[in-house]
Amino acid sequence: MRERLERGLDRLDSALARQSDVRRAGILGVLFGLLLCVVVLVSCGLLLAVVSRLQ
Repeated sequence: MRERLERGLDRLDSALARQSDVRRAGILGVLFGLLLCVVVLVSCGLLLAVVSRLQ
């Protein structure tokens, strides 16, 4: 009985650890996407500034 309970707790612990890793990876993915959007917007702004200055 006790071994069964310990196995169940181990399984629950590993499932929670996996869920935490997935959540961390998701947050990092979202942050990386936002950073990429900022870089693209800044690049477009600089390109527009250069083009408008050339005219």
